[in-house]
Amino acid sequence: MKEKLIIVRIPIDILLRFKHLRELTSSPAEVIDALRNRSELVEVSADDDCVRRNPEKPEGNHDEVLKDYKRRSVYIGGFPLRTTFDQLKAYLEMYGNVPSFVTRRDSETQQFRGSIFATFETEQLAQQFLANPTAGIYHGRFLDRKMQLDYEQYRQRKIQLDYERYYAHI
Repeated sequence: MKEKLIIVRIPIDILLRFKHLRELTSSPAEVIDALRNRSELVEVSADDDCVRRNPEKPEGNHDEVLKDYKRRSVYIGGFPLRTTFDQLKAYLEMYGNVPSFVTRRDSETQQFRGSIFATFETEQLAQQFLANPTAGIYHGRFLDRKMQLDYEQYRQRKIQLDYERYYAHI
């Protein structure tokens, strides 16, 4: 059975409520211009009122999309806690096309934890970023950098070792 494609239209004024977008602009015209001229994934309605996913760019299988993102994503830690979104964006732009990045925040305070996951356009760009020694320094601080999949393995191993250490004394 073939899945039915559901097309959701999101009004521009709803997008302008998103925190990061609000930090960048409050102008609907600026958002429309950026989406119209720079996005292959999203298209703007003829009346400039809404956006929707480009039907020629379907979502695809969620698991496969997630695997692809993780193959192109890099963990970067060691940023000063006061580093802003714009500073992170400017840093990443020096090293290739990074369509998205996620800041890691404390679950209770929402304070920036000094680390991000940056998704590069290609896995090759991500590998080039890791191989570039200059990219490992931010304002005189050495950054911890590794592929997201490697970081996840490291974290899993650390959790296991902490668990074993804790229960070894009981």
